[in-house]
Amino acid sequence: TLLPADMLENSPSKRDGVSAADEYAQRVWGCELIQEAGILLRLPQVVMCTGQNIFQRFYYRVSLKRFDAFLSAMGCFFLACKIEEKPKRLRECLMVFHFVYRVRTKSSATLELGGVRYNGWKHELVKVERHILKELGFSFYIIDHSHKFILFYVKLLDCDGELAQEAWSYLNDCLRTDAALRYRSEVLACAAIYMAARRLQHKLPDDPAAPWWEVFRVGKADLDAVVAAVLALYVR
Repeated sequence: TLLPADMLENSPSKRDGVSAADEYAQRVWGCELIQEAGILLRLPQVVMCTGQNIFQRFYYRVSLKRFDAFLSAMGCFFLACKIEEKPKRLRECLMVFHFVYRVRTKSSATLELGGVRYNGWKHELVKVERHILKELGFSFYIIDHSHKFILFYVKLLDCDGELAQEAWSYLNDCLRTDAALRYRSEVLACAAIYMAARRLQHKLPDDPAAPWWEVFRVGKADLDAVVAAVLALYVR
């Protein structure tokens, strides 16, 4: 479900005085944590997609000043594992996020099972999961991910596996932004294919009267907006 424009342009964090740059950076950071944790636990990409979608939605209901981005990312990831029927024990979630935290911050802090820090994180994880459910209800149970369109579209466009893999990677990057809350899944998939084709210099069907993306009911303005959102990640 896409979010209305008034909600997208006036987030709780913005109303609380968080700058647009800080909010953007923390949203991206949280999504990166979710992606890295999922890779380390060898989970399918759909789990990370769901977790990132929940994370982005959560911060259109609550402020970053009220809920820490790291703890929220952990809670969204933990919940996504359950939703996608790949549940992980609470201990596994805590340990993998602590590992990612240590690598990213170069911290020497330990997370001893049953220790004060471990119990504190455990308490916060349970609490933030409860808040996520309270704020979002069960709306995230019908999340429609863009990845399922990639292989179908690539096949219709007569492209090879290399392009499909490149598009898949761009789509993973796209989910570090809130584009999935602004544009339909088909738009994200087409934008990923468009970027992949340009990078690999793969020629796609070129008919000025009927561009290939219009076959999938995608407008050029939306396509360009998603491409810009992804490219902005690479110049941070």
